[in-house]
Parts: sequence; structure tokens; C-alpha cells
Amino acid sequence: MLRFFSASIVRQIVAITLALLVFSTAAIVSVTYYNLSAYVMTSAVTDAKDASRAMAVLYAAGDPAAKVDVRDNKLVAVSEEKLPASLSDHALVDRTAASIAGYATVFERQGDDYVRVSTNVKKETVSAPSAPSLPPGTRRRRLSPRVKPITARPISSARSS
Repeated sequence: MLRFFSASIVRQIVAITLALLVFSTAAIVSVTYYNLSAYVMTSAVTDAKDASRAMAVLYAAGDPAAKVDVRDNKLVAVSEEKLPASLSDHALVDRTAASIAGYATVFERQGDDYVRVSTNVKKETVSAPSAPSLPPGTRRRRLSPRVKPITARPISSARSS
């Protein structure tokens, strides 16, 4: 440390300048990363909510028994007296994907796992896969306790919300 102070003033200025350059670059990269990740996450959540609302509205348009509650342009709840047994025809997913100009996938919660029920993501050999199973010997990941699934409160036909 004492050697640094006894060095010439030019070397001290160069060392301090390089240290400030490294510090400012690290600060700029950190702030950019934080802001970009926050923007991407906010954008992803907004897109997911918009897609869920679009799917719910299309579902209600195709099934007169379904009830959809949308307030302030936000999906509040979707309910039906008897839920469909399967989404194997992929029609709802295809209509949703076309309306949002993207991809749509429906997952069903089975215990701690989410199983894909229907999707419009195409594989080369399969037109629209549904309910894939894991290969034998594959360990299922448990949900993190921090992850809370998005659930909609069902609308009861006997009472109003």
C-alpha cells in the first residue's frame, strides 16, 4: 500500500482511473441487468394475463354453459357447471394462439405436478402433442414453496360476486 503512495503521480492517476472505469462499468452492467430483467418479467406477466383473458373469452364464446367474469379488462374468474373432460381436439388452444399471434398451452394440476393437456406448439412428427409422460426413471421436480399457482375463483350460479 505504501508503495502505491510512493509511486509517481502519473501511475497513481492511471490506477485510480482504471479502478473507476471498472467500478462504473460494473455499476452500469448491474443496473442494466436489473432494469432489463424487471422489464422482461413485467412484460411476460402482462402477456400471460392477456392470453389467459383471451382464452377465457374464446372458451365462453364456444361454450354457452361457461361463465366468464372480466372486470376492468382483467380476468376474474371462469366457471362452468361441468368442465369438459378433455381438450384433445386443440380447437380452443388453436383459436387462442391465433388471436394472440403466439403460442398457447393448457396445463392441468395433478398433485404437485403440472401436466400439459393441450398445446399448439408443433413438433416435426406430431401435430399437437397432449399430456406427455416422462421417460421411465425420470424424477419429477416438486414445486418450489415460493411458486404459487394462479387460480381463479369460480363463479357460483346461485350467488353473485
